[in-house]
Amino acid sequence: MKKERRNKMTKEEIDEVLELHKKWLFKEEGGKRALLTGADLRGANLVEADLREAYLAEANLRMADLRRANLKRASLREADLRGVNLMGANLEQADLEGADLFVFIRAKPAVANLRGANLKGASLRGANLREADLIGADLSGADLMCANLSCAKLDKANLTDVRNFPFPDLNILKHQGKIRAFKLVNKNYEGVFQGGVKYEIGKTIEEDNYDTDERILCARGLNVATLEWCLERKGKGNIILEVEFTAEDIVAIPYATDGKFRLKRCKVIREIKEA
Repeated sequence: MKKERRNKMTKEEIDEVLELHKKWLFKEEGGKRALLTGADLRGANLVEADLREAYLAEANLRMADLRRANLKRASLREADLRGVNLMGANLEQADLEGADLFVFIRAKPAVANLRGANLKGASLRGANLREADLIGADLSGADLMCANLSCAKLDKANLTDVRNFPFPDLNILKHQGKIRAFKLVNKNYEGVFQGGVKYEIGKTIEEDNYDTDERILCARGLNVATLEWCLERKGKGNIILEVEFTAEDIVAIPYATDGKFRLKRCKVIREIKEA
């Protein structure tokens, strides 16, 4: 069945819908829920718009500006979100099944709240999801070709049948013999972000209570990283240590890793002295 062609909504029409929707949200007289199924909202300025529980299924939102918009529990099924700016937007529990978010934000990271969102079968090709909150989101069948998931929170996310997942480089798991990485510690030789384990030079550190879930970026275990990662986060008084381990000691390389991974055992070799 051919979809009905609609004229592009004017700013005045959009403002009226938003005003009535706001009244509906607050149960005020004369309020009306935003029913924008199939609406033409190309390039619309929806910065900080309150569209909680709005119907936007099959809407054309190409190149729209939705920075800091609240789309919590909104219906965006099969919506066209190509080129949309969702920086700081709240899409918690939103329904984006089958939506197209191709390069939905380009130069800057999204930092979007997609916690519990339905992204089943969505096109996320080239999407910048760096640091995005995807905890509990349903990404089953989604296309993630060239997507940036660095530092994204994927705890409890459904990744069943995800297409073109940008897996981290796992060649380290095939390495024979000793491998070296780095650990950022404080002046007490404990982890900078979570202390408790002391990394003494010359000692072998072991951790029996570790988390193997690759969806979790930072979890139980001996968290080590690349030298670049440590240098970027090194603060005053911090120390960078070189550690040694084997591929068998690696318990998890997170899907959203930005250079960090977890071990169950490593030997502390030396302190890295900066030139």
